[in-house]
Amino acid sequence: SGSSFAMQLTDTEKKLSDWVRDGEKTKVKQYATNSNIDQLDGDGLGPIHWAADRGNLGMLQFLISELNADIEFRDQDGQTALHYAASCGHADIVKYLIELGANKTVKDADGATPLEVASEPEIVSLLS
Repeated sequence: SGSSFAMQLTDTEKKLSDWVRDGEKTKVKQYATNSNIDQLDGDGLGPIHWAADRGNLGMLQFLISELNADIEFRDQDGQTALHYAASCGHADIVKYLIELGANKTVKDADGATPLEVASEPEIVSLLS
C-alpha cells in the first residue's frame, strides 16, 4: 500500500472512528467499557469530533449522555465538537452543544472560535 506507516490507524482506533461514523452504538459502547472514549485517533480526532463532523446528533447525544464524553474534548488542532458542528453547518448539533453549556468562545490552535469557523448564517446567529 502507498500509505505511510505514520498514517496507518491501529485496528482499535480505526474501528472506533468507523463505528462512530457509521452510527454503531453497540460497538462504540463495548469499546467504551474498556477504554477512555475521549482519545484521539490516527487522524487526530476523537469520537465526539467525528459525530459532530458527520452531523450525527444521535451518536453525539449517545457519546455525551451515555458514555460521558467530554464536550470540551479537543482534537489535535485544539478544536472542540462545537468547532466541527459550526464549520460543517450542523445547526441542530450547535444548538444541542450550546444547550449543554459548551464553551462558545473556546479558541483552537489558530486562535479561531466556533463563531469564526461557522459556515451558515443560522449558526452564526446561534453563536453570536
